[in-house]
Amino acid sequence: MKFITVGIPAFKAEGHICDCLASIQIQSIKNEIAIIIAKDNPSDNYEFVKKRFPDLDITILDCKENTGPGLARQRCLDAATTEWITWIDADDVFIHPMSIEFLKMGIQPNVIEVQGTF
Repeated sequence: MKFITVGIPAFKAEGHICDCLASIQIQSIKNEIAIIIAKDNPSDNYEFVKKRFPDLDITILDCKENTGPGLARQRCLDAATTEWITWIDADDVFIHPMSIEFLKMGIQPNVIEVQGTF
């Protein structure tokens, strides 16, 4: 079973999503990561990423209409089967090969933690 899901809300991100996925591919615990891409534009096509990154566990959720990033994240939550989930935008990258492992090391039972820069 996978440890964590990385949810990626994606809207017209075909030109950026490969950099995002490449940053997940180099993670030290990449075999413990499930990836859910919630496309938020019916005309977007992300099927090519499964061929480009065959060693990643990628699920692509289709949509009927653009609903915004909040509902795209909710669709990821609904589809996730792991105990933990984290988010990354389709045009962002994990900066360090141990970024997700650092998250794993910091998990404490019965604690919910929200991190970000504001």
